[in-house]
Amino acid sequence: MNHFTRKGWFAVVACALATFNSGALFFGYPGLMTPYWRELLEVDAGATGLIMTFACLGVGCLTLLSGYLHPKIGTRRSFLLGTVILFVCMIVANQVSNIVLVYIWAFLNGAGTGFIYGPSLTTVQHWFPHRRGLATGIVNLLFGTSAAIMSPIYKLLFNALGYKRMNYVVLAMIVIINLLALLFAELPDRVSLNEEEKRGREEIMEKLRQQSSAKGPTLAAKDYTVKEALRSKSFWAVWFAWVFVGAAGISMVSLGGNFATSIAVSSVVVITAFNLTNGIGRIVAGALSDFIGRNATGCVAFLMGAVGYILLCFCRNLILVAVLAAFVGFAFGTLFAISAPLVSDLFGLKHYSTIFSLVFVAYGFISGIVGPALAGQLLKATGENYMVVFLLLAAFCVAGAVCILQARHPRRASACTEAKQ
Repeated sequence: MNHFTRKGWFAVVACALATFNSGALFFGYPGLMTPYWRELLEVDAGATGLIMTFACLGVGCLTLLSGYLHPKIGTRRSFLLGTVILFVCMIVANQVSNIVLVYIWAFLNGAGTGFIYGPSLTTVQHWFPHRRGLATGIVNLLFGTSAAIMSPIYKLLFNALGYKRMNYVVLAMIVIINLLALLFAELPDRVSLNEEEKRGREEIMEKLRQQSSAKGPTLAAKDYTVKEALRSKSFWAVWFAWVFVGAAGISMVSLGGNFATSIAVSSVVVITAFNLTNGIGRIVAGALSDFIGRNATGCVAFLMGAVGYILLCFCRNLILVAVLAAFVGFAFGTLFAISAPLVSDLFGLKHYSTIFSLVFVAYGFISGIVGPALAGQLLKATGENYMVVFLLLAAFCVAGAVCILQARHPRRASACTEAKQ
């Protein structure tokens, strides 16, 4: 292992650690706290359904901003900004006295995540351009499984310490882990490399160029500008996949706990099952997509999510409900795992931060509204009839599978020709 690769692995681990707490807060904390907030604030499912809407709005806004700023300020400063926002977020959590403050907490939760998640994906792909699926899969693994790991811990802390003290413990974890990540997380161009490390980087790029005619996805033959990407049908295919599958996946974060409670099974088990495959599925799907392609991996996973939602309409057994929630979690995790490397497959790495942030806008500004908000309002309008909501979300998964098949990277023959020219 050359020195450049060694530094790269340190950067991957650091980026993965930085996403740990933001992932747990985003995917695990709301599902567990929603029943508590409903009782404390005396609000209905329609009101709490908007919690994830504001979280997605926050992640959409700040991912877009971080996509613009990250190439200019670097990974460390991006992480520092995200950590400060999450610090304020947990202070707000302890002041909750009405649903508006919960919405503000949710927006800040998403905003802090936006300054950590996007820059993490960009950084690891620059260190490992030849194994982008694996590198982003590792980051996504901790981002997704963090909620499965922390949900039971949040529950124990809540029962042992109470709501406010639990939040202070969470706040301390955010600060300590993110400051450790700052030591090693940075783009290669912003790190001082010696001659041996520079040669190591050149070897990796040469290996990538040699793989251009091999099986599996490769880096785009040229770097597309943002304007060129926006004119591409493939960009919009990925964008709409995020609209549909993003809405279906994020809805389970808030629906899972309430649905489990409504059928008298453990909400913690159901949420943990969803988050476990949401996380583990990311490294599995990411690594697999390096070999069989992003499109095939995404299509199969999204159809699994559709099957999960359809069968949830008829299941009341805890184990079966947990397994089906895990299907949805795998589909959601795969969306995250394949999208980052697919964008660089299609458009290259030079303008990746900005292009990916524009794709992520679909998640923040559309999915957050179409998914949790619509699900909450449908539950309210139908007297909490989950079948109507689950069938709609299943249809979203199928639509996402169709979209991802349309996001095709250029033919390798053409790519090789362009590279030679």
